[in-house]
Amino acid sequence: MIEVKFKYTEAEAIRSVVEITRSLSKPVIFMPWIGAAMILAGIALPLIQDGELFSRSSIPFLFGVLFGLLFIIIPMLTSYFARKNFRANPSANSEISWTISREDLHIKTASSEARFRWHQLVKIEEKKKGFLLFPQPRNAHWIPKSGFSCERDLDVFRDLIRNSDVEYKGGPPS
Repeated sequence: MIEVKFKYTEAEAIRSVVEITRSLSKPVIFMPWIGAAMILAGIALPLIQDGELFSRSSIPFLFGVLFGLLFIIIPMLTSYFARKNFRANPSANSEISWTISREDLHIKTASSEARFRWHQLVKIEEKKKGFLLFPQPRNAHWIPKSGFSCERDLDVFRDLIRNSDVEYKGGPPS
């Protein structure tokens, strides 16, 4: 049996939302780069084509600039809404504990409790700073590695995952 305890801080809340978002929509990490490219194209193409930035033929390219800004802002909005949701969460700044055994995983927060049997999990992804446990395809719980008391507990948890029938992505970083 493994005990995992951590304080649910704003930083952990944001990290969990970012990791879940990256896991569910891989292209989101490229959005700022795509947005920057759209802005550059929206500025450069009218200049190359007409020699001036604001002409009738540059209007479609200006939409590229607007969509480029949107692509840059969306990842920032993810963090903004994560902060806003954290502040409204009754478990904010309280301890979250997981008790993990061969049979099940038990989570306890300031405002709720839940128990999962291993077969109820769709998949588990190991990230650099933690684990995403998916009880549903688009819903995940975050367990930061910092919550484990020692490296041995992390290894035992990985073994429990491998011995279950749960899809496991990732693994210890090399």
